[in-house]
Amino acid sequence: MNISTFSEFEAAFQQALDTDPDVLVEQHIDGEIYRFTCLDGNVIAVGRRRRLHVRGDGSSTIQKLLEQKNEERRRRKVLGHSEINVTPALEASLRLDGFDLHSIPAKEKVVFLSPVSHVSAGGEAIDATDEVSQVVKRMVEEAVQSIPGLGMCGVDVIIDDDGQPHILEINNDPNITTHMEPWEGKAIPVAKMIAKAMFPE
Repeated sequence: MNISTFSEFEAAFQQALDTDPDVLVEQHIDGEIYRFTCLDGNVIAVGRRRRLHVRGDGSSTIQKLLEQKNEERRRRKVLGHSEINVTPALEASLRLDGFDLHSIPAKEKVVFLSPVSHVSAGGEAIDATDEVSQVVKRMVEEAVQSIPGLGMCGVDVIIDDDGQPHILEINNDPNITTHMEPWEGKAIPVAKMIAKAMFPE
């Protein structure tokens, strides 16, 4: 969340406590978030999560640009990419960057509306299977292979501004739908690959 003051930390910590009594505090790392899906220790698909944003056209308010984005989501009906609601958190994120819903961004100006990139929070799943280096994929595979009996899993990784990967978590029950129907990029038939591994011919 890129918290820089103690008062911001207190507010964020209290917000987290309101949701769950157990809170984990982690160091913030700038970079792009990727989901690596692995099967039998090998990377089979990689997705990049793009934060909720709008792109200015020089004449429309952020509210209008958000409505246009929702119209596109309703039209395309990409699995997992539901309509975006205006929330207090969204408006607070805008204020941090000096905007509000009535602001008119310059043409091609990208305005982020959330500090998180989850698809459930308005983010977009972009296929990145071919764009991530083999070095990073191998690092992820080595981490997964160090856990005995882990057949299939998802690995969340931040690749920082210097290209260095940082593993956030390894999940043994990952969501695979964003690989099979990404917002952008090629679809990876992950479910079919899992079934073939489970029931080889």
